[in-house]
Amino acid sequence: APFVVSYRAYSADACVPAGDGRPLSCPAGTDRWMNRQLDDAERGTVAWAKRDYMRYNYCDDGWRFPQGFPAECSRG
Repeated sequence: APFVVSYRAYSADACVPAGDGRPLSCPAGTDRWMNRQLDDAERGTVAWAKRDYMRYNYCDDGWRFPQGFPAECSRG
């Protein structure tokens, strides 16, 4: 890799699959980030990064997925 990334004091509040098709299991109060919407400024920042830095998006690559795109590609 051309660079190395590391994190200090990183703590993840993750929701994990419960298994057998059951819904995600989230520690109490930690699922707020999953339901959060970006505000206009944040959407603008994402659009800027996508426009100026993203070179490939597999959700735009129909040739790669002739049977249909992965589920995450339908999320906006």
